[in-house]
Amino acid sequence: MRSILLWCAFLCVVVSIGKSEELYTNVYVVPPTFLEQRDNLPTMPEAKAILEAAGIQFSQGTSAIFNPKTSQLIVRNTEDQMELVEAYIDSLKSGVAKQIHISVREATFDPKNSPELLKWIVSGPLGGTGRIELPSQAKSEDPIRDFENKLSRPPLTEDLSSPPSQRGIAGVFTDPQFQVLIREIEKNEEIGYLQAPSTMCRSGQPALVQVKEKRWGVIPVIGSDEFTIDLTLYLPSPGKALPNGHPSNQVTIWDGQTVAYAEDLNDGTRRISFITARLVDAAGKAIIPEKKKRPEPLSEADSKRVEKADEAALAGSQALSDENYKEAEKRYQTALDLLPSHELTKARREAYEKQFVLIRKKLLEQRQQAGISSFRTHIVQAGETLHDIARRYDLSVSKLEGANRLASNTIRLGQLLIIPESPSDSRLGKALKTLIIPKIEWRDVPLQQGLGQIQSQILQTTEGGLFPDIKCEMILEIPKELLEGQITLRLTNVPATEALRYTTALARCRYELRGNSIVILPEKE
Repeated sequence: MRSILLWCAFLCVVVSIGKSEELYTNVYVVPPTFLEQRDNLPTMPEAKAILEAAGIQFSQGTSAIFNPKTSQLIVRNTEDQMELVEAYIDSLKSGVAKQIHISVREATFDPKNSPELLKWIVSGPLGGTGRIELPSQAKSEDPIRDFENKLSRPPLTEDLSSPPSQRGIAGVFTDPQFQVLIREIEKNEEIGYLQAPSTMCRSGQPALVQVKEKRWGVIPVIGSDEFTIDLTLYLPSPGKALPNGHPSNQVTIWDGQTVAYAEDLNDGTRRISFITARLVDAAGKAIIPEKKKRPEPLSEADSKRVEKADEAALAGSQALSDENYKEAEKRYQTALDLLPSHELTKARREAYEKQFVLIRKKLLEQRQQAGISSFRTHIVQAGETLHDIARRYDLSVSKLEGANRLASNTIRLGQLLIIPESPSDSRLGKALKTLIIPKIEWRDVPLQQGLGQIQSQILQTTEGGLFPDIKCEMILEIPKELLEGQITLRLTNVPATEALRYTTALARCRYELRGNSIVILPEKE
């Protein structure tokens, strides 16, 4: 028998090992920057080294190959290690930093003969233009000091005239506005139009675009909201150095917007540089933020109901300020009844409900101060139904609906309900008046122990008696030191109400009934 068990155990081990060493091959699409230099690796790593640095193990026969042309990672490994690979790739995709795509276009024209679409743009005097053909280029620069030093020196051009004395930002365009403008510019033969090479850079990394003697320098920084872009512009005049390497201007734009930077040339023409910044992922694809679906507009009938609801709420607010709480309650109830259920009225309904709860509390305080009622309140908790609350306070649903003017059984989380029946009239109140406690004889008994004995006697007496369905629950809402206070008391054949009154009074407490619960509270100051 022992040999059979050992053989079974051996089989289990063999099967387990065989399963764990079975190799699988998967192909994953990863960010193009997968092979970039890692802080924990000394040289440009291979795919396998990157995965090993992430804690993934490669045994004999396993491999990892990255194809930069297709951004595909081909991994051969065991099932358990493949799960780690997938988790690592998921973390890479979720953590890919946003980049900024910078594109530059330029328009030069005679302000006197410019189309109406361009006449409003601000101008300033500008120097001349160079003539020597230079290569065009667009690239990101690092570090910033090298970038500023380059712009502080003029490009290799012929001697040019003096730089402009004034220039600045002429405006910011949304993408639709800019598309309309650029189409007009492209169609107009009297406007000199230039589309420079675009470039892509990380947040905070300088980007330099150059076409012949013209240069545009930009340092974009993604805002904390992950949607705005702070642009620092370095825009020297064509063929000239940027004085002291200081930025020409700074502006904050939304993703995809275009900045227009205007200058006037010495020959009387105007030059406008259009710089567009757009957020992209590592693959150069635009990052499209999640758009919330706009709610459908209100119908004409619902709009009229909203107007009437607002009128009722306004009258309710006036009644509330006049301390006419009954009228205020009536008006706000009307407002809530009129208000249609719609996404556009959600905030308005929440505001009305808050006012309605406030009015109910004021009305309750007013009634209690006048001594005309011993109404209690209940705040609707999560998961509660009207039937649950009615059963808790030993009421009929219809009575609870009538007291709170509820049109249906529907109640809301946090809603304040008035409990119409006074504690003395509840079934538990009647039972406590009828039930007789045969004997209490305590000497230095803690309050909690004494209350437990009273509760036990109440339950024993009601079981099979006049009130067999009474469920007496004791709720303690007093500090610990009061619970530990000792009581000396001697009573014989007294109603349960008297036993509770004497017991709580000696402990400087009081009790009240809430439905089928006896609640112990600190005495009123």
